[in-house]
Amino acid sequence: MPLEAIPKPYRSIIQQNYSDYIADKDLNSANLKKYFDEGFNQTIKYYGDYICWVCINCMAVGVPSFGWGKKPQRCPRCKESKTYEVATFQGRASRMGNAFAWSFYYLMEKNFNFQIYPTPEGTNTHDFEITQAVAIESKGSPSYIINPDGTRVALGEPGLMRTDTEKKAFANATKYRQRNPDGFFCIVTNALPKRLLRYSDRDINAIYDITKKEQIDLFLRDIGKVII
Repeated sequence: MPLEAIPKPYRSIIQQNYSDYIADKDLNSANLKKYFDEGFNQTIKYYGDYICWVCINCMAVGVPSFGWGKKPQRCPRCKESKTYEVATFQGRASRMGNAFAWSFYYLMEKNFNFQIYPTPEGTNTHDFEITQAVAIESKGSPSYIINPDGTRVALGEPGLMRTDTEKKAFANATKYRQRNPDGFFCIVTNALPKRLLRYSDRDINAIYDITKKEQIDLFLRDIGKVII
């Protein structure tokens, strides 16, 4: 069963998001985007992975100064430049990847009755398999965070729009291809630059933006041809 494979807290978050945006509704790109975006938002809320800052100078004298959002150049209280962003990025990055991956997994199982399997622990080239010859790497991340005070803070480029994310996914594809020369390797994401639309090369068979209904249809059609 799909829920049994999804770890907490993603399980309850995704189930609620599916009920709110996908179940008993037209499956379209707008609802798909809401489904995945809310997966990011609710995971950030659960873990407290917000963007905030603190002034070290004020903390040292026992009168803390801090706030939501990116750090100001100077502390509004002491006017010094000893402001630092609280280091939530590393934890947030991995949890956003998990939120996207498990949302994709649940969507495939629940909405399409399309069974995919999480890879065994220690697999570092891809996240899911359908058969041993079909590998799916997921690369999803949000473009913004909504802090508790309602401010919306940009995070930079999401998904494969982010250069380092693209490089890592492509490197994983190369490693996979070295071990599986005849396998099918694809990447699913929530954001795709135009130059990677319909992209394929020696290592990568296809890349899909699964927040787009037509891209999900293409993904299912392509995989169906491979596993027949």
